[in-house]
Amino acid sequence: MNTGAKITLAIGGIIVLLGVITIVMAGPSAKQYYVNPSDEVQWRTDSTTNETIPLSDETYELFVKNGAEYHNLSITDSSGNELFLGEHCEEYDGEEASCEYEWIEIGYFDAYDCPCKITVNSTEDIIFTVYGEAGEKTDVDGYFMSFCGGIIAILSGIVLLAVGGGISLFSKKTNVNIAPAIQQQYPPQ
Repeated sequence: MNTGAKITLAIGGIIVLLGVITIVMAGPSAKQYYVNPSDEVQWRTDSTTNETIPLSDETYELFVKNGAEYHNLSITDSSGNELFLGEHCEEYDGEEASCEYEWIEIGYFDAYDCPCKITVNSTEDIIFTVYGEAGEKTDVDGYFMSFCGGIIAILSGIVLLAVGGGISLFSKKTNVNIAPAIQQQYPPQ
């Protein structure tokens, strides 16, 4: 077999193996984790009426301590339009997974149309964090990148295996056996 074909086949095999390993390792990388909202606080308030929210142009998530009660939560812009979109605990596989933490997400709002005012009646502080910075998170992007990288590696390895196989098929040396010529000697004349 041609040396170039052997090298191409070996590299292709290694790349396919690395692709399979990457896909197998991608599975555990899609884990869920929790970022404590109290570590990411941008602003906090408790019971208040028409208090101006001192936040910049972002989207914010609101969290309240588990077990706390809040009523009549309203965030309005200068025109009186309601900006707050309430959310309840999310259920995962029939369990209230996001309701088991110390801080529970209660909703979010966009501060792009602010100055905004908040009115709420709460037994505990309501904390504001930048949207996506706190609460329950998953590393789906990391999983997807690892999975796609593994698939690309496997496909690249298969292409190299095909090229190596083609090189070995079309570059085979054939030995041609030539029958020895029998020389006849004639007597001198």
